[in-house]
Amino acid sequence: MLRAGDLHACNFNGHLFQPLFHVRRGGKITILPVVLNESEYQFVTDLKAWCDTNKDLLKSDGTELFLLRNLSRGKGVGFFEAGNFHPDFILWTMNNNIQSVSFIEPHGLVHEGPGSDKIKFYERIKEIEKRLNDPSVILNSFILSMTPFSRLEWGISRENLEKMHVLFMKDEPGQYISKLMGMISNDNDTVTFFHKGCSQPDSGAC
Repeated sequence: MLRAGDLHACNFNGHLFQPLFHVRRGGKITILPVVLNESEYQFVTDLKAWCDTNKDLLKSDGTELFLLRNLSRGKGVGFFEAGNFHPDFILWTMNNNIQSVSFIEPHGLVHEGPGSDKIKFYERIKEIEKRLNDPSVILNSFILSMTPFSRLEWGISRENLEKMHVLFMKDEPGQYISKLMGMISNDNDTVTFFHKGCSQPDSGAC
């Protein structure tokens, strides 16, 4: 991690473009393209920490992992099916010729609801996967909420929200990445660095 005043740089070898830059709110430094916001920066640093902790498991399993920052509307990957949704990140893993492509959006949920296009996209992305008709490609979508679960009044349990691919960054700062990677691996029968159904390989519980 590199720091110089308001400028923070995360050097993440798994990112297709590095380093990734983050400027603290109110900082005077300007960087183009648009810098990471607080939730995006937190996700990148947490994913890097997870990769560092689990690098031996990833290596022994033969899994390659890449993170891509999606570009803005008109340039990046967007989905008409989800109201022209442009997820912030694309997490791409490869194992035994199987590609898992996950679209990830670190995002506050105060102004969203369970019927939001961004949240429902976890279902629609599977429809796109079926249309691709390529068994070597697995698609997923996840919302990483900066809003604590206790602030949501949706009448839906945390467990059911996780089934909808909504994970909570602040509630589980040391666990949500493990849950994310576990859900991706459970969707790929060739990945063995998690036991199926185990979301926390680095906890010693699997």
